[in-house]
Amino acid sequence: MPRATTAAIAIIIALLSVTAGAGEVWRWQDKSGGWHFGDRPPPGAAAEWYDTSRSRSTADPAEIEAQRRRNDAAAGGMVRDADQSVIDRRRARDYDRAYEDEAARLKADRCASLRSIRDASRGDRATELGRQYRQQCQ
Repeated sequence: MPRATTAAIAIIIALLSVTAGAGEVWRWQDKSGGWHFGDRPPPGAAAEWYDTSRSRSTADPAEIEAQRRRNDAAAGGMVRDADQSVIDRRRARDYDRAYEDEAARLKADRCASLRSIRDASRGDRATELGRQYRQQCQ
């Protein structure tokens, strides 16, 4: 395929993709106060054209929080419960890790103490401490 034809096809595809993304976006509010967006508003809805060039950073945080609460209420708390479940699992995992780390630290301290006492002892006492060390630390 000649280069000019390939370039022309690439330009046409690029132009078509740009125009496909430039469709109209409308927003409307339902009876429960939730906002909806689409390329066509439902019949009879008081819809307004939504400016897609507006930066996300200009959104009012209070409006975002109010919408999140309305969405949570409309979902019957299911989203909040799922989020809480994830948080609970993460906390349990972190607690288990902390417990295991602390248990390993305590065992290392106990073994070091037992080793130093065993090394300083003589006779039957050293034999008994050596047995304990082998059972608990090896």
